[in-house]
Amino acid sequence: MILVILYGGPYLSSLSDRNYRNKINQNGIAARAIVFLKKTHKGNTVHFKYDFKNNSYKNNEQDDSLFDVLNIGDTINIFLDSTNPSASYILNNNYSFK
Repeated sequence: MILVILYGGPYLSSLSDRNYRNKINQNGIAARAIVFLKKTHKGNTVHFKYDFKNNSYKNNEQDDSLFDVLNIGDTINIFLDSTNPSASYILNNNYSFK
């Protein structure tokens, strides 16, 4: 049981993240967002906000590498679902990771 938790948990989390991103990619468009908060509670999380079609949205992403290189106030590239704009993720190809 412990092995399932130790090895199955990260696998299921990765699979879930891939499915989430694949759904967004079906109707996705690139946009810009601003980092407005960083939290370390239960993992390193970057919170960002963005506007799409005169509405404001907020989202977050838990990622140690992004947490290390991004600062509050940074403008970032995101990919969002044009049919469900609250669904988005950070495009991290513009950042140099440690």
